[in-house]
Amino acid sequence: MIALAGGENAASDAVPLRPGSPLAPWGEERLLALAGEGIDVYLVQAGAMNPVTERDVLARPWISGLGNARIVLVPEECVSRPSFLRLEDGVEWLRNVLYPEGGKKQ
Repeated sequence: MIALAGGENAASDAVPLRPGSPLAPWGEERLLALAGEGIDVYLVQAGAMNPVTERDVLARPWISGLGNARIVLVPEECVSRPSFLRLEDGVEWLRNVLYPEGGKKQ
């Protein structure tokens, strides 16, 4: 979905916990190493399955290592197993997050 929205998934090489799993740990060390090269947006899935607030994210001890990256809480209904009906809405939502001033379009 990130690619469809015109973005680049920094963790695209993450390996699922098991075949078919949507969970793929990537590790904060790798994230922070990449942040040194520049991350524009840090997406955090939030909702019933992932109850997190912006305050929770900002309290992470390593968060300052992301530099000037915008931190965005993504409603899980937009990205977690979206139906075909929701896929288009989710991609559009992400596109608006990645390019708030209308920049790059796919």
